[in-house]
Amino acid sequence: MKNTINNQKGFTLVELILCVAILGMMTAAIAPSFGNLLAKSTAVSGKGTAGAIQSSINTRMSENLLDGLATVWPTALETVATNGACSALANGCFDAVSLQPIRDAAWSKSGATYTYTKNSVTQVYSYNSVTGQLTCSSGC
Repeated sequence: MKNTINNQKGFTLVELILCVAILGMMTAAIAPSFGNLLAKSTAVSGKGTAGAIQSSINTRMSENLLDGLATVWPTALETVATNGACSALANGCFDAVSLQPIRDAAWSKSGATYTYTKNSVTQVYSYNSVTGQLTCSSGC
């Protein structure tokens, strides 16, 4: 009779357990770097939108200069001076300088201060009509 035990191929239970243990350790080492990914991406989203609005402000100033209208920065970023969530405002936020006003509920306005709040990230921006700068005062 032939010995068939020596002919079998495959992994032993010890080898499989060792592979699972190594994969578990690798996962445990990598997992913390993904933990704060949502907050980071949310913060970058707010900064990106603020950068786009700053570009719109600069474009509006350039258009004013080319048209010979005014050599001052836009005094207001909205055509209607109201406060509240940008999604609730009739024209949204930044409609005086942007063709695509912000209607996102994460953005809100109070005077010349704009707040971006989403997924436990809060960024506060202020607009200075003298310098034309939309600057982040906290959370950036």
